[in-house]
Amino acid sequence: MSVQLWKVLVPALGLSLLWTACKKEEAATLPDEQTFNDLRLSGTIEDDPALVNKAPLLLSADFLTAYRTARKGGNGKPGTTTPVDTTTTTTPPPADTTTITPPPATDTTIITQPPSLPSGYLITMPSVRHQGTEGSCVSFAVTYARASEQYYKTRATNYNDAVNVFSPEYIFNQVGLPDCSGSAVTTSLDLLKNTGVCTWQSMPYSTNNGCSVAPSATQNAEAANYKIAAYSRIPDADLTAIKTMIASNHAVIASFTIDGSFKNAYPGFIWKSLTGNSGSHTMAICGYDDAKHAYKAINSWGTGWGDAGYIWIDYDFFPVAASAYTYVMTL
Repeated sequence: MSVQLWKVLVPALGLSLLWTACKKEEAATLPDEQTFNDLRLSGTIEDDPALVNKAPLLLSADFLTAYRTARKGGNGKPGTTTPVDTTTTTTPPPADTTTITPPPATDTTIITQPPSLPSGYLITMPSVRHQGTEGSCVSFAVTYARASEQYYKTRATNYNDAVNVFSPEYIFNQVGLPDCSGSAVTTSLDLLKNTGVCTWQSMPYSTNNGCSVAPSATQNAEAANYKIAAYSRIPDADLTAIKTMIASNHAVIASFTIDGSFKNAYPGFIWKSLTGNSGSHTMAICGYDDAKHAYKAINSWGTGWGDAGYIWIDYDFFPVAASAYTYVMTL
């Protein structure tokens, strides 16, 4: 079994992989024109495996078929196990790769796939913002996704900071590390589920007031109006499931190991290889294009980075750089 196939199937088996959520990017100022060279990377934080395993698993029928085929082993005979190649993986293999059980039916949903997916699709997203000196990429990714959910739910025609753009400050100040260096995806999504999130206008994002300012009673009351009903996890290599979610206007939250080429992304760049490790980062996947063979992600480093604040990520490379699971929310 190849490394990539191991990454495809092991998450679906409920064998949790710890994954870091994000890092601190330090900068003296916060203009959109700021380049990545002004930033400095540092700490990360892992998802709680208990929260990861608690999230329902979404799979496409295509992915489940591949899983069942792989269970038969490399020679196609039931009951055999294909050896796992871990020579080039950047994440540790599970402690026991010989005991394979299918996902529990009560925790797994096979998504309804359309007869055919469009060859490309882009979700209308809010404006690209800049996280500046705090490791708040997770908070930006989840609030980008939450904003797009609100936009499509209400059939809006534009984004407005007082109506359907939400506050990363509200999320990060409650779940981030005390030194403002990072936060975890599942913890952030749990906050959205249990508490909600207020609008950007009610609690604007700032890198100048630390990350410990607690929300007010008024902000909490507003946040309660914008809870999510649930969130689910999707294996990083389930291309059909991820594309189906995007084509249904659901942004997909994903964490990545990043490198120098990612940091120096430019217009037209498609991220296809990983050289070294410069930390971990979280973004919202909001589009795809079969002609490019790539997903499109919105970042939180301002419009001066990448392709006006976005980046394209090759389909086949995505599971190499991404964490074991991606996440999608429902209202």
